[in-house]
Amino acid sequence: MKKNAIALAVGALCIAPAAQAQIVFGNDQIGTMQIYGRLYPQMQASKTSGASTAGTPVSTMAVTSGTLATSGVDQGTHFGIQTSNSRLGFRGERRLGSTGMKAIWQLEQAINFEDPDDVAAGGGGVSGTDVVFATRNSFVGLNTAFGTVKLGNMDTIYKEYGDTLNMFGIKSGNLVSASNMLSHIGIGSSGAARFHERTPNSIQYETPTFAGLTLGVQYMPDERHGDPAVTVNKKLWSYGAKWEQGPFYVSLAHEIHRDFFGGSANVASSLRNSGDAHASSKDTATRLSAVWRFMQGHEFTFDIAKMKWTEQPGIAITAPRFAEFKHTNWALGYEGRLGGGWRTAAQFVQAGEGSCSFQGPPTLTCTTTGLKSNMISLALGYDLDRQTRLYAIGNRTNNGASARYDSTSLLSPARGADITSYALGISYTF
Repeated sequence: MKKNAIALAVGALCIAPAAQAQIVFGNDQIGTMQIYGRLYPQMQASKTSGASTAGTPVSTMAVTSGTLATSGVDQGTHFGIQTSNSRLGFRGERRLGSTGMKAIWQLEQAINFEDPDDVAAGGGGVSGTDVVFATRNSFVGLNTAFGTVKLGNMDTIYKEYGDTLNMFGIKSGNLVSASNMLSHIGIGSSGAARFHERTPNSIQYETPTFAGLTLGVQYMPDERHGDPAVTVNKKLWSYGAKWEQGPFYVSLAHEIHRDFFGGSANVASSLRNSGDAHASSKDTATRLSAVWRFMQGHEFTFDIAKMKWTEQPGIAITAPRFAEFKHTNWALGYEGRLGGGWRTAAQFVQAGEGSCSFQGPPTLTCTTTGLKSNMISLALGYDLDRQTRLYAIGNRTNNGASARYDSTSLLSPARGADITSYALGISYTF
């Protein structure tokens, strides 16, 4: 029996690469293991221009005086080799006897091969962080007639059901990622306010698909809560529905962040509630996403997201503090094949100016002046074969005078600075 199982596994390895991109070991009897990944290093150039100058009217969430005291500094062109969101993964499944259930698992990690550890040569990394296991979607679960349950480190339902434009398979972690603006607060760049998350310590459930409809829910508790020294209960709920039939896809998702203090992490330090041991926060986002696939290899995408960051102090306050900021962002995208191996993509993202309020003494009015921003991305690709692609991408992030949307890891833009980035890369999928 053992010899037969080994022979079957070796046989699967020999034939799988010809049938699909991933390499698969095993079979239904002994279980399967699949090796997969995507590598896309790119040569990238980024620069900023038009940073807000001293005296520029800005949101009082950024500077409580309402005008900048000093001028921002524009950054010259930075060149680098970015490995973006390259990843390596292992996954598998096994039938559990005659129960009709399957055990499923996945281990996926980011692959950084641009040598970030060499600080002397200009790298900014920390020794030992080139490859760390299970940094991306990693879980163990059960697939049953009643749905699928997974426990581990996973993209939230909000992120998974939305984020509809792939841009040649390039999503988060790249200069053309819609999430850089679509899912963020804009007044600052702290990720505490972002709704584009992969949550550790979480449990996810999805229903079986019926008539194209799937429902999902995910919960991340705060493992630290209950410790006398921990005064917050940082937890996350994410849930939604997706429907797909023929050329159409539609999803609606909602996410709640408790005690993330996304607002305080991005506003002026004097307005923050996060230093208040008894304060609390509730950040929410609702997103509608849609895809229309037409002809062969062409698709239009649409996303609209309404986000709100709300906080409450735990004690009486004697100075203004952040209370609430809400805005609506949206995105339109297109990706299509041009024939002869060529393909193209384009995307436009708009961030709304929104509205805000402070709490405490009525000595300061909350304004959102200069937060309206937009982002334009273009891409051209050529498929050398079904796994190998050459591509060129470009992005222009136009920040309002108060905004700090960031679309590149090569530099840190000043408030109000626009970002221009270009890249040439090669993508290999296996």
